[in-house]
This record gives sequence, C-alpha cells and structure tokens, in this order.
Amino acid sequence: GKTSILIRYLRLKEELFPEAEYDPTIEDSFRKHVEVNDEIKLLDILDTAGQEEFRDLQDQWIRITECFMIVFSSDKLDKEKPFEPILELLYKIERVKNEELEEFPVILVENKIDLFPDYDFREAVDFAKLHGIGYVRTSAATGENIDLLFEKMFDWWFANSDSSAKEYPHFTPGYNVKRAR
Repeated sequence: GKTSILIRYLRLKEELFPEAEYDPTIEDSFRKHVEVNDEIKLLDILDTAGQEEFRDLQDQWIRITECFMIVFSSDKLDKEKPFEPILELLYKIERVKNEELEEFPVILVENKIDLFPDYDFREAVDFAKLHGIGYVRTSAATGENIDLLFEKMFDWWFANSDSSAKEYPHFTPGYNVKRAR
C-alpha cells in the first residue's frame, strides 16, 4: 500500500515494480521537484518498512522525519481495537521526537478505497480528529486522491514551519518526507 501510493505519486513506471516480484520495502529514497508557493522545491521522500521485523529501525527514521503519513487499509484493521497499532505508533513518534503531534504534519491515509467502498470511515475520521492529525482516503490502484494527499501534506507542512528553522528530514511508517529545499 505505502509503496504503491508513492509509485503512483511519483508516476514511476509500474513495470519497474511488478506485483509478482514485490519485496517489502526496508528503506528506499526518492526525490521529486514540487512547486510550493510559486517556488520549485526539491523533496526527499523515504519509503520505510511497516513490517514488524523492522521496528528497531523506526526510532532512527522518526528522528530524521518532519512529516508522517501513516497508511492503513480497512480490511487489515482489527475489529475490536482497529486503531490501536496506529495509536501506539503516534505515541512512539511523540516519544522519539520529544514533541507533541501538533508540532509536525501527520496524516492518516486510508488506502484501497476502491476495494472497500462500503467501509464506514467515520471511525477513522473521529480518530484523526481526536488526535489532531489529518485524514485522507486514497486508492493507489486508481490514483484517487493521491495528488490531493501530497498537496494537503505540503500545505500543512509549509504553512506551519519555517524551513530555515528546521532542516532535518522526516518519516512515516511508510514515508519519510524530507524538507523540500
């Protein structure tokens, strides 16, 4: 899901990443020029592992991160405690960064909305509001809301930070988006 969103956003050729040969990402980095406030910026994006076996690397990724996109699919949520792993991750981000979540952009990203159109996303919206984070519904397969997701991230990021004051990178249990220069 995370890598598919990134491939779609960067408009990389899908044939470079055939599904049959998919290997879970440990860490890949990409660069993209983006226009922000009529200026061209260079954006560094780190696509990071979401698998349990790479949890030890999370602290390192979190330390160097400014923006977080936490990607989930409604079919993977636990029915009893659907957002518990996400909540644990949010607490970990606060602990490692030693800052409140409001200090940097965090967006909860629901992927695969094309496969689960009947999912009642109000619980996800309520969770995001409760924790002061954004929420965007996407489909990497169809491209729905992929550009919107990154536009929202940039709007929030650049509106709430002084790029000269914070020159450290950023992450997501999926993406580490480095400060555009």
